[in-house]
Amino acid sequence: MREILFRGKRVDTGEWVYGSYVSHEDIIVTPDGGYDRFEIVPGSVGQWTGLINAVGKKIFEGDILEGYTENPCQWLVVWDTNRSGVFLQRFINGKPDEEVYGMLHDLHVVGNIHDNPDLLK
Repeated sequence: MREILFRGKRVDTGEWVYGSYVSHEDIIVTPDGGYDRFEIVPGSVGQWTGLINAVGKKIFEGDILEGYTENPCQWLVVWDTNRSGVFLQRFINGKPDEEVYGMLHDLHVVGNIHDNPDLLK
């Protein structure tokens, strides 16, 4: 069975927490067997894609990725509800360009849309 995991920023400290998401309460319950519950900034919640980058870091919805390509660009990990999957929105010079499905093998996480929105500019 695949692991379902969410992350979100705590309202009180701004720190990231990981676990199960309870949407009607906007909380994260930690997966360590305890019952720690944290109120989460609603727009910060992102689900793990099930993918891990080359250095073992889990890739979440809202992450910003970079790769080694001819033209410098960033990729935003976006959940597509209509297709029930993740796609990458490419940004070139701060502007959305194309959407691509797959192609995560040569990319690495450099930040996320919540902590580092300037990376897409």
